[in-house]
Amino acid sequence: MSKYQIGEIYTVQVKEVKPYAAFIVFEDGTLGMLHISEISDKFINDIERYVAAGDMINVKLLESDPVNNFSRVSYKQVPLEKRLSTHTNVRKALDKDDESFKTLKSKIPQWIEKALKD
Repeated sequence: MSKYQIGEIYTVQVKEVKPYAAFIVFEDGTLGMLHISEISDKFINDIERYVAAGDMINVKLLESDPVNNFSRVSYKQVPLEKRLSTHTNVRKALDKDDESFKTLKSKIPQWIEKALKD
């Protein structure tokens, strides 16, 4: 693990995803964990909207444990110009301004009026 420096940015592969973290591997086989809280400053309900097994991402090394050959990394601390993610967002996170909800929103007053009449 000595070739990796805390605070530096590295490209890693996501090996496994759990509801609370993604487990990653560096090119030399060093293992690490990307905790869900280190993916974004926003609340994440479904980690698989951001990372999946096989993805390549850039992460910042936060801590390393050479005895156990394990590290802790962050995606959200990577500067925007250095971010890399090969993730394809199959399950799109809902955006509060999503266009598909505008038609529903426009119908709500009609539905309320109809419900009050019934």
